[in-house]
Amino acid sequence: MLVDAHAHLDDPVLLGFARKITFPQVELTVITNSVDVESSERNIELGKSSPKIIPFVGIHPEIFRGEDKLRLNIEMMIQTVSSLASASKGIGEIGMDPKYGHIESQEPIFLSMLSLAERTGLPVSIHSRDSVPRIIEILSTFNLKGSILFHWFAGSDSELVGLRDRGIFISYGPAILFSKRMGKLVEESENELIISETDSPTAYSSLGLDKSSPFLIATTVFKLSLIKKKPFPEMEQILWENVSKYLRTQTSLRVKEK
Repeated sequence: MLVDAHAHLDDPVLLGFARKITFPQVELTVITNSVDVESSERNIELGKSSPKIIPFVGIHPEIFRGEDKLRLNIEMMIQTVSSLASASKGIGEIGMDPKYGHIESQEPIFLSMLSLAERTGLPVSIHSRDSVPRIIEILSTFNLKGSILFHWFAGSDSELVGLRDRGIFISYGPAILFSKRMGKLVEESENELIISETDSPTAYSSLGLDKSSPFLIATTVFKLSLIKKKPFPEMEQILWENVSKYLRTQTSLRVKEK
């Protein structure tokens, strides 16, 4: 069974795909991540349509982009997403990103989402662009029972080692099809901590795609198998086992600190 560990099926351009995944002949499981209250609600509804759609709820740092942030009711957003957590399978996409403004202003929501994960024991999917050290520092203050995934990891070699030493999962997507640097990160990653994703409907101009779907996951897994020098079926099995562990609980991050 192929698995896309990070997509956004609630996006309007993927509604057709969300219907197709319910077909019996489609052997694909998708974890659909949320970015705000509305997408969390949509993903919960999508999750009811098929066991192959696994909904996560959360608040993405992109909510701080642009002038709209002045009209945000942060407390209400946190309360609403928290109320949806019991119907979800995980907390995501959450995190911090200086692209969307000062990370200091993003920390309160990130902390609230991690507190939610701590209370529920659910796994988390983390957006960490240019903020890995600070996120690791914050994570070490929580007693998270759920597994942790750094989605679309693109950090440094030393950051990769830090995640590995803490038993944190890392997902790689279609960027490995054209990025030598991402391919190098895959080479250096532990097989038992790798998960596949598409982050669809993200556009991949290097692949000539103005939008993507989880069907791109097969090509991504094939590339992972080439980099890791594994037969495709073996790589597929490794990824399935990893995502199965990710969706279960594990020892807290604090215990894994060295």
